[in-house]
Amino acid sequence: MTTQELLNKVKNNGRSLQLIYVGTGLPIIGLSPKCDIGELMSINLQAFSYRLYSLKDGEAFVIGRDESCDFVLSEDIRFSRFHCMITLVGKNYYIYDCSLCGTIIK
Repeated sequence: MTTQELLNKVKNNGRSLQLIYVGTGLPIIGLSPKCDIGELMSINLQAFSYRLYSLKDGEAFVIGRDESCDFVLSEDIRFSRFHCMITLVGKNYYIYDCSLCGTIIK
């Protein structure tokens, strides 16, 4: 999915992206559920380094429930269809929260 395609889908759902990380490393992120307070799932982005290193300009690595995501979460409705996205610009990774519930950096 391209960054622009995701932006359009998020905007069509009445949401906006929130930048939560800029850095050269791939952190562990925590996904928060819609109905609970706190973190429900941790994902070590190093596990996807082979895919994240190969991102081209304008591409995004998307995590969420939607089947078009690059990493599809379970059918658990506590997560957003497009929960967060990672882009690579130069040597920096940009991580955006696309959800209603939150994505945190550990």
